[in-house]
Amino acid sequence: MDADGARRPLTNAEMKDFEKSHGAQAEWNKPLTSCARQWQRACEKLLHRLMQDKKKSWCFKEPVDPVGLGIPDYPVIIKHPMDLGTIETMLKKGEISAPDEFIALVRTVFRNAYVYNGTDDPSGVRDTAQKASLFFGAFAEGCKLTKAKG
Repeated sequence: MDADGARRPLTNAEMKDFEKSHGAQAEWNKPLTSCARQWQRACEKLLHRLMQDKKKSWCFKEPVDPVGLGIPDYPVIIKHPMDLGTIETMLKKGEISAPDEFIALVRTVFRNAYVYNGTDDPSGVRDTAQKASLFFGAFAEGCKLTKAKG
């Protein structure tokens, strides 16, 4: 702020001083592609742990192939398809700009499984989504990516 209390942007020199003295807080000022931010590393770790557990991720690692799986109505029912492999690629390319966006994308994967696969689902996809979602939620809280919900 100026002496009269008016807000003004920091000068380049002030910004550099701030970045030197408060590196972790100044991560927001760095381009996503230039470095791995703390939250990106936490998201990558979480995604890696989820994808390593084959019991929780076998059906979510790559995009659903409606033709190969014989489910031609999938694109009609699921308007926003998402999978863990796509999220991993987006995260590595810096296309995800915040932890909340990452969490929303992963939850979209599970929500799609719930929407498409009813409670009487014989394939086990819905049950797998429930287990993976519980694991994801608990681990995301442990990584401090989410706020505790009451």
